[in-house]
Amino acid sequence: MPLPTSREKDALRFIQKLGGKASAVAVSKHLSIGVDYADLLCSSLAKGGYVVGSRRRGYEITSAGDSLLAGGPLAGAPVITYELDRIPDEAQALAQKVKTLAREVTLENFDQYLTALFILRGQLLEEEAKTQVEFTCTVGREYAANLWGEMWVSVIDRSREDRIAESKLVKYLTKWADPQVARRGIWIRYTGRLPTGTEIRIFADGGDKEGRYRQYQERQDWHFILEREAEELIFTGEYAGRFEARMRPLTPCRAMVRKKPKERVDRPKRLEHGPVSGPGLFWE
Repeated sequence: MPLPTSREKDALRFIQKLGGKASAVAVSKHLSIGVDYADLLCSSLAKGGYVVGSRRRGYEITSAGDSLLAGGPLAGAPVITYELDRIPDEAQALAQKVKTLAREVTLENFDQYLTALFILRGQLLEEEAKTQVEFTCTVGREYAANLWGEMWVSVIDRSREDRIAESKLVKYLTKWADPQVARRGIWIRYTGRLPTGTEIRIFADGGDKEGRYRQYQERQDWHFILEREAEELIFTGEYAGRFEARMRPLTPCRAMVRKKPKERVDRPKRLEHGPVSGPGLFWE
């Protein structure tokens, strides 16, 4: 049985309001539509079994139509009830806890509870951040004529190894395209957090065709341990990407890793002729 549209429900409500029977002309006047369109709505309701009749004899609502307007199962939005024996124990405990807390909340103290929850959320985020390491990862491929490269990063969780975009250990993962000026290729940048002590594996294969990084072509896997106390390092996969985080290398790769430069703070310029006079002030 097809569910009626909102316009058909309006026509059905009007028919019920008139005592359960109305003509297409009456429906058209009530809805401010043409008679043909009103008859089309009623005919569609008749096909669904919500009314019976015709344009000539008028349309009469059925029990299915009454049930529809009453909000029964035929209305398309039946009331959902759950049996307690089918609800998991955890869900029952949570529902009971929410119900108990709701009894103590009033409109007067609702804002206080909400403010306390936001403060608690901030504290929990701060505590969580103390056990995690932020990272920035850019991976891709170079398509230039004389340059080539490929790089990917995976997270090692005991005996399991997943790409960094698929690992369940990664929190707050963001992803967006990272266009690089004057280069041919496709790069994707990821940012997120990983628990401190996590081991990552970086595969980097790239360089120029003249053999600038030929000494590293036979050894393409590097392993690192992410630690909050370690230095901020940048692993450069040359023409393939980079990985930046607080980490400690487990294998020697000096040519591929460098320390992150400290942010430069611009000092105020020294005035050679004394302070500059402000508005309304004159210096002799």
